[in-house]
Amino acid sequence: MKQKKFIAWARVSGREQKEEGFSLEVQEEGFWEWGRRENAIVAPIFKVAETATKSEERKEFRKLIQFAK
Repeated sequence: MKQKKFIAWARVSGREQKEEGFSLEVQEEGFWEWGRRENAIVAPIFKVAETATKSEERKEFRKLIQFAK
């Protein structure tokens, strides 16, 4: 069976998320684990940290949209 391909968006909006176990790294690992279970490729993973400005976040989101097109 052919593997499906997915793109992903990981984002944290505050340091509390990291402390609660939702860091970018944890989200990324979750995407990979889901891909293994579903026989899917998850790549690329677009990521935005809480330190990103709105313009940086929009720029990364635009990259995701452009890639999807």
